[in-house]
Amino acid sequence: MNFPLRFLGYDRRQVDSYLEVQVRLVETLSAKNKHLEEHSRRLEEQNAVMSSREAAVAGAMIEAQQAAARQLAAARAEADRVVAEAAWLEKRLADVRAETVRFAEGILQNLRAAPPAEDVSDHPLGA
Repeated sequence: MNFPLRFLGYDRRQVDSYLEVQVRLVETLSAKNKHLEEHSRRLEEQNAVMSSREAAVAGAMIEAQQAAARQLAAARAEADRVVAEAAWLEKRLADVRAETVRFAEGILQNLRAAPPAEDVSDHPLGA
């Protein structure tokens, strides 16, 4: 800004007017700066909260994945146990069937080899 020269210096009214404009500008810029600093502070706080939430969620996800892995391993172990037990029961059932067949064949052999039964209809204990 160029101020016109007057007798004994610059025009005082123009200098005062210029200074008032500059003071208003500094006040406006200072208020805007204060507002921006406050906004920046709030954003930093929100960022800190979000970062802690993100860490908590990440931790919870890791825990959930580990729990799921443990449950899957337990389920697989239980499935293996059930399959092994079923195989053992299948073998045991086959053994029992074979033993039952042998026993029934033995009874049939004994029945075929036994003499015919007497007529006991007139016996006091007979039916």
